[in-house]
Amino acid sequence: MKSPSILRILYTVQAATFSILLSGCTGDSPATPAPLKVPESYDASTYSASTSDIYQLRDDYEALILKIKSGRDKSTIITYEELANLYAPLQPFTMPEFDPMVESLLQSAVSSSGKDFDPMSNPQNSSNGGVYGGYFFDKYGRCIDENFEKGMYAALLYNQANILISDGVSVTDIDKLIALFGASPLFPNTGNAAENADVFSAEYAAQRDKNDGKGFYSQIKKAFITAQAAAKAGDNYRDDLNASIATVKSVWERALMATAISYLYSTVSQLSATNLDAPARASAIHSFGEASGIVFGWRFLNSKQRIATDYQLAEILSLIKMPADQEPTIHLLWQQSFAELPKLETAIGRLQAIYGFSASDLEDFKTNWVNAQGRN
Repeated sequence: MKSPSILRILYTVQAATFSILLSGCTGDSPATPAPLKVPESYDASTYSASTSDIYQLRDDYEALILKIKSGRDKSTIITYEELANLYAPLQPFTMPEFDPMVESLLQSAVSSSGKDFDPMSNPQNSSNGGVYGGYFFDKYGRCIDENFEKGMYAALLYNQANILISDGVSVTDIDKLIALFGASPLFPNTGNAAENADVFSAEYAAQRDKNDGKGFYSQIKKAFITAQAAAKAGDNYRDDLNASIATVKSVWERALMATAISYLYSTVSQLSATNLDAPARASAIHSFGEASGIVFGWRFLNSKQRIATDYQLAEILSLIKMPADQEPTIHLLWQQSFAELPKLETAIGRLQAIYGFSASDLEDFKTNWVNAQGRN
């Protein structure tokens, strides 16, 4: 038998060496992860333990709002000490920039409780507001409880959500985000449920959702479920997690601004009526309080944490007679409706452009779909 040639031996050694090197390189290369498996429902196993602190915050918040709303009863006298004590546990969780607004509304609640509000008076000649048509207003015509409650959606609840996700997002954080949004792991898509009903921003997202799987509530539910799945799956699914959290934030803001549009439409419709009586006027001013509270509260957020820019929000607040650093002149909306109501319609158009809403979206926003569809 002939001995193998030197060339054949060298070729065999080189081939083996190349094979070993190739095998080593392949083993060191990161494998592309499989697509994220997203379940149909949210895993609630950690929710109660994760959110006890958020539910305490929610309870403290609701206790303060309930006290302010008690001013709707003219026989109730509210003291500053009561309100200050109720606000104290909330203050560490809000933004310092919101403090002047808080002080203004708390002082208004105190000075206006137990009195009557005359919507046709000039605020410059008044020292207080009061009760009108079953609602509680300050001397400017701000609905005190609605402005405070809706302003805190941003300054307290959404602010805490941003703080939670500022340094990574865990499964526990996602539980807390749901509680801050006002939903639950069951995602009932209604504020009328006998148990675990939606509250806060979640309740309004449900009202703007036609329950067809495409609306705000459906989108944010899917984003929360996806975020939880991605957080559980580990670092390979960090992109899925980040994208889902971005969707949560975007839908949260857009749902509330859609609700502001809904209430602005209601304000224009009610104040445009002929032979406007006191209950209808009071209802219109209350509707405006809901809308203005949402928009005004959103301005306190850092511009990097919202879609609308500082300039855009400042323009809208000017249009709705609530400029950021000046006294409101919203009384002109019902005292000089012919000249002032078109500005609310312009504000609606500005919001539509900022958030990319279609004409059909605007029509849909006029309807409370939870009530229209009888969702319980």
